[in-house]
Amino acid sequence: RCIQDDEVGSIHFEQLKACFSALMEGKDPVVITAMFEMKMLMLSGYSPVVEECIHCGNHVGPFKLSGYAGGILCSRCAAQDASLPILSETSLKLLRLFKSIDLRQVGNINLSPPTKQEICNQMRILLDMQLGIHFKTRGFLDNLGKLV
Repeated sequence: RCIQDDEVGSIHFEQLKACFSALMEGKDPVVITAMFEMKMLMLSGYSPVVEECIHCGNHVGPFKLSGYAGGILCSRCAAQDASLPILSETSLKLLRLFKSIDLRQVGNINLSPPTKQEICNQMRILLDMQLGIHFKTRGFLDNLGKLV
């Protein structure tokens, strides 16, 4: 559990309700699920650093995503770990958007299949490494779009 029963507030419910509403409206389930996962990360107290390199503050890419560090690393700081996935510019912009937008305000976002897969993979890295737990609801999250 990343959120305890006594910590649940109206914002948790509102974001979940907005997630279901967006799915019922036919919005892309991959995008909506990734946005919801980002919101759950943030509501759990983990806010991935995607605005600048988490180590040196560099704003110039290319960047790689480090779940262990909790954000993005510039090429200089990521040089020691060649296994880190390189972030496309599109995915980096999406991660920034997912942090800043309220699910109640989401419009239609159309992504290519490779970008959708990249976003899914990045969110899994962040969830697994930052929370240190595997959601019992992982199957639910993975199949969220099939509910509509």
